[in-house]
Formats: sequence, C-alpha cells, structure tokens
Amino acid sequence: MSTPITETEGAVFNPDILHRIVLKYRMPKLLAMIVFETKFADVKVGDNIDIDRLTRLTVGTITLGTGFKTTTYVAPTETKATIAINKWSYGAFALEVYENAVAAKDLEALYRQSAIDTVMVKIDLDALAEADNFSQTVGTDNVNATWDNFLTIVKEFDTDNVPDVKRNLVLHPAQWIEFMKLDVVINNLYRNTTPINRMEIGELGGFNWWKTTQVKAGASGHVNFAAGEESVGVVVRKQPSGWMLDDPDTQARKIVYPAIYGFGELRDDHGHELLGL
Repeated sequence: MSTPITETEGAVFNPDILHRIVLKYRMPKLLAMIVFETKFADVKVGDNIDIDRLTRLTVGTITLGTGFKTTTYVAPTETKATIAINKWSYGAFALEVYENAVAAKDLEALYRQSAIDTVMVKIDLDALAEADNFSQTVGTDNVNATWDNFLTIVKEFDTDNVPDVKRNLVLHPAQWIEFMKLDVVINNLYRNTTPINRMEIGELGGFNWWKTTQVKAGASGHVNFAAGEESVGVVVRKQPSGWMLDDPDTQARKIVYPAIYGFGELRDDHGHELLGL
C-alpha cells in the first residue's frame, strides 16, 4: 500500500501568495460640503468668524387727510452669526523601518490615504451633527418619519421664505428605505414618468434627497434633517496635510495629518430636524 504525499507532508511547498489588490475600508457618503454653506472659508485668520445679520426694517404708513405728517424711524437691534474654528482632528501612524523594508505593499502610501480619509470622515460627521441644534423639529426619534412630516418641512421653509434652491434632505439609510415604500416617491405617475434607478430619489418636492450613515444618532433613531441655503456655515481652516518625522529613538517614520475646522448656525429657520429611523 502506497502512502501519498498530502497537504501535511508537502506544506512547505504550499506558500500563501499575497495578492496585489488590497481590500480597503469603505467610505461613507460625505455631504457636509454639499448641503451646508462653505463660502466663508476665505477668512484665513482668527478663531471665530462673525457674520452680520441684517433685519428688514418695519414698514411705516401715512394716512392721507390727517394734516401734518410724521415719520417714525426704527432702530433695529442686530445680531451676528459666529463660526467658531474650534475643532482639531488628525489621523496618525508610525511605520517601523523594518516593516517598511520587508512589506510587499507600499504601506506608507496606503496609510497616508487612510489618515486623510479618517479626518475627512470626522469633519463631515461633526458638521452634520450641527443639525441637532436646529430649533425646528418634526417627527419622533426611532419612529418612521412620514410624508406628512416632509410636507411640514416644505411648509415651514416656504413660510420662512427659504430660497427654493439648494434645499437638501439628508436621511439615514434606515429612514431612506421607508420613504422608498411610498407611491409618491417611487411611482412614475408622481415623478413625471422618471423611474427610480439604483434606489436614488434625486430631486423631489423641491429638495435634493441624500442618504448617508453620517447623520447623528438620536437616543434610538437618527437626526435626519432638511437644510436650506445658509443654514450652517462650514470652514476648514487647515486641510489635512502630512507632517513627517523620522524618529531614531523608535526607528520609525511618524506621520500625522491634522485638520483645523469649525461650524456655526447661520439661519436657524433654514434648518429643520426630521427625527425618525
């Protein structure tokens, strides 16, 4: 009876081969720079950026036939909006000289990108959390938001004269999928015969609809929200750029990507929380 050479006896001849492809982490949909105002980033110094708010004067009227006419002058007390540059995040790693010498991949390049991405995700996460400060709220935490809830937001935006351009609705995927069950969202009869493709809603009801896992978590559900033009100002003072130090004490290359940024509510009536799933 012959004894075959099996995977046990021949294990030394069966090496693991590292493929050239790396299965990278997945990135969430980053929306802060799309749905919020970024035009105040032209200010390059200071820890706070103040923006004047200007009110519309109270109108005066004259009654004809009353003799001597008088003019009433009004002096409104104005307020300001402030974008506080008070956030500091970073991505960092130290790559040992031995591992850098023997690795089959360019680890420095891979982790540099990972450091940048983790900071950009944090900036976006912090910015979208600003929606939790909107004073106007509709819906209930962890209860499916309804079409009527959305219509309430539309009514409030129209009542507050929010410009009908750059209106955005940002939803967590759990809430998004519930809206996808509504005829008014997916039925061609309501969408000018435009079919739903790739589970994307696009523009509906005067709002651009977005989904992301970046919305802030509520007690149980999520703080979905609607944002009009100039609801929140976002300023990234220092984009994440790499600093490097070759450290002889640890025999490692230390690399850090810091970012400095901040946010501020500009127009409270231009934002509306939509609590839900």
